[in-house]
Amino acid sequence: MIRRTATAAIALSSLAVPAGNAWASFHAAPTKGTVVGPTVPCHKWGPLTITLSYTKTGTKVHIDGLKVKYPDHTHRSVYINDQAGPLLEAEVMQVQSAKIEMISGATDTSVSFIQSLQDALKKIK
Repeated sequence: MIRRTATAAIALSSLAVPAGNAWASFHAAPTKGTVVGPTVPCHKWGPLTITLSYTKTGTKVHIDGLKVKYPDHTHRSVYINDQAGPLLEAEVMQVQSAKIEMISGATDTSVSFIQSLQDALKKIK
Protein backbone atom coordinates (compact mmCIF):
# COMPACT_ATOMS: atom_id res chain seq x y z
CA MET A 1 0.00 0.00 0.00
CA ILE A 2 2.82 2.45 0.75
CA ARG A 3 4.38 1.62 -2.60
CA ARG A 4 1.20 2.52 -4.49
CA THR A 5 0.81 5.79 -2.61
CA ALA A 6 4.39 6.82 -3.34
CA THR A 7 4.01 5.96 -7.04
CA ALA A 8 0.75 7.91 -7.25
CA ALA A 9 2.32 10.95 -5.53
CA ILE A 10 5.27 10.91 -7.94
CA ALA A 11 2.93 10.60 -10.95
CA LEU A 12 0.75 13.48 -9.76
CA SER A 13 3.69 15.77 -9.04
CA SER A 14 5.10 15.19 -12.52
CA LEU A 15 1.77 16.29 -14.01
CA ALA A 16 1.45 19.39 -11.87
CA VAL A 17 4.69 21.17 -12.82
CA PRO A 18 5.85 21.31 -16.45
CA ALA A 19 9.53 20.57 -16.90
CA GLY A 20 12.19 23.05 -17.98
CA ASN A 21 11.21 26.00 -20.16
CA ALA A 22 7.63 24.81 -20.58
CA TRP A 23 6.77 26.43 -17.24
CA ALA A 24 8.38 29.73 -18.25
CA SER A 25 6.53 29.87 -21.57
CA PHE A 26 3.16 29.44 -19.86
CA HIS A 27 3.86 32.09 -17.25
CA ALA A 28 6.08 34.56 -19.12
CA ALA A 29 5.60 38.17 -18.19
CA PRO A 30 4.01 40.15 -21.02
CA THR A 31 6.29 42.47 -22.93
CA LYS A 32 5.08 45.57 -24.69
CA GLY A 33 6.71 47.12 -27.67
CA THR A 34 6.48 49.09 -30.86
CA VAL A 35 7.75 48.07 -34.26
CA VAL A 36 7.84 49.96 -37.54
CA GLY A 37 7.11 48.11 -40.75
CA PRO A 38 9.01 48.93 -43.91
CA THR A 39 7.98 51.85 -46.08
CA VAL A 40 6.20 50.21 -49.00
CA PRO A 41 5.59 51.99 -52.31
CA CYS A 42 1.87 52.19 -53.00
CA HIS A 43 1.99 52.08 -56.82
CA LYS A 44 1.69 55.64 -58.12
CA TRP A 45 0.18 57.06 -54.91
CA GLY A 46 3.27 57.26 -52.69
CA PRO A 47 4.77 55.40 -49.70
CA LEU A 48 2.88 53.68 -46.86
CA THR A 49 4.36 52.84 -43.44
CA ILE A 50 2.79 51.05 -40.46
CA THR A 51 3.85 51.49 -36.84
CA LEU A 52 2.49 48.70 -34.67
CA SER A 53 2.19 48.60 -30.88
CA TYR A 54 1.87 45.16 -29.36
CA THR A 55 1.87 43.03 -26.24
CA LYS A 56 3.65 39.68 -26.40
CA THR A 57 3.01 36.93 -23.86
CA GLY A 58 5.03 33.80 -24.49
CA THR A 59 4.53 33.15 -28.19
CA LYS A 60 1.19 34.98 -28.47
CA VAL A 61 1.17 38.50 -29.91
CA HIS A 62 -1.72 40.91 -29.37
CA ILE A 63 -1.90 43.99 -31.59
CA ASP A 64 -2.70 46.92 -29.30
CA GLY A 65 -2.77 49.67 -31.92
CA LEU A 66 -1.76 50.85 -35.37
CA LYS A 67 -0.45 54.13 -36.64
CA VAL A 68 -0.35 54.32 -40.42
CA LYS A 69 1.33 56.92 -42.60
CA TYR A 70 -0.78 56.73 -45.76
CA PRO A 71 0.26 58.12 -49.13
CA ASP A 72 -0.78 61.73 -49.57
CA HIS A 73 0.86 62.39 -52.93
CA THR A 74 -2.36 63.50 -54.63
CA HIS A 75 -5.86 64.59 -53.65
CA ARG A 76 -7.11 61.28 -55.01
CA SER A 77 -4.77 59.23 -52.81
CA VAL A 78 -5.86 61.22 -49.76
CA TYR A 79 -9.52 60.59 -50.61
CA ILE A 80 -9.00 56.84 -51.16
CA ASN A 81 -7.02 56.41 -47.96
CA ASP A 82 -9.50 58.41 -45.90
CA GLN A 83 -12.13 55.87 -46.96
CA ALA A 84 -10.09 52.64 -46.92
CA GLY A 85 -7.74 53.31 -43.99
CA PRO A 86 -10.24 53.03 -41.14
CA LEU A 87 -11.67 49.83 -42.65
CA LEU A 88 -8.25 48.18 -42.95
CA GLU A 89 -7.23 49.24 -39.45
CA ALA A 90 -10.50 48.05 -37.87
CA GLU A 91 -10.20 44.65 -39.52
CA VAL A 92 -6.62 44.19 -38.27
CA MET A 93 -7.74 44.99 -34.73
CA GLN A 94 -10.61 42.53 -35.05
CA VAL A 95 -8.72 39.56 -36.55
CA GLN A 96 -5.37 40.32 -34.85
CA SER A 97 -3.36 39.27 -37.89
CA ALA A 98 -2.42 40.31 -41.41
CA LYS A 99 -5.01 37.95 -42.91
CA ILE A 100 -7.44 40.68 -43.86
CA GLU A 101 -9.67 41.35 -46.85
CA MET A 102 -8.67 43.77 -49.59
CA ILE A 103 -10.76 46.93 -50.00
CA SER A 104 -12.39 47.24 -53.40
CA GLY A 105 -11.36 50.49 -55.05
CA ALA A 106 -8.26 50.71 -52.82
CA THR A 107 -6.32 47.72 -54.11
CA ASP A 108 -2.93 49.45 -54.16
CA THR A 109 -3.39 50.73 -50.62
CA SER A 110 -4.60 47.31 -49.42
CA VAL A 111 -1.62 45.48 -50.93
CA SER A 112 0.91 47.94 -49.48
CA PHE A 113 -0.86 47.96 -46.10
CA ILE A 114 -0.81 44.16 -45.85
CA GLN A 115 2.84 43.95 -46.93
CA SER A 116 4.02 46.52 -44.35
CA LEU A 117 1.88 44.87 -41.64
CA GLN A 118 3.22 41.37 -42.40
CA ASP A 119 6.81 42.57 -42.27
CA ALA A 120 6.17 44.42 -38.98
CA LEU A 121 4.67 41.26 -37.46
CA LYS A 122 7.68 39.22 -38.59
CA LYS A 123 9.96 41.60 -36.68
CA ILE A 124 8.12 40.79 -33.45
CA LYS A 125 8.56 37.03 -33.65
